Amino acid sequence: MLVAPVIPAKKEVRITKDGELTWAEKVRRLIRAHKALGNDINKVIELAILDLGMTRERARSCVKAHWNKV
Repeated sequence: MLVAPVIPAKKEVRITKDGELTWAEKVRRLIRAHKALGNDINKVIELAILDLGMTRERARSCVKAHWNKV
């Protein structure tokens, strides 16, 4: 008997208690938008610093952690 594979549910977007997106979701959205434009990881790190107000260390680690997931 063949069984259809289970399709995973779509991931939920995490929101903080005050209704704002988490840092990870903000960075993933930034990566998604700029990967489509052909920008490299260093450009997205700079944008995370400028647009999201992250420190250089935090932006670098967060973008690198999520780059391949998007």
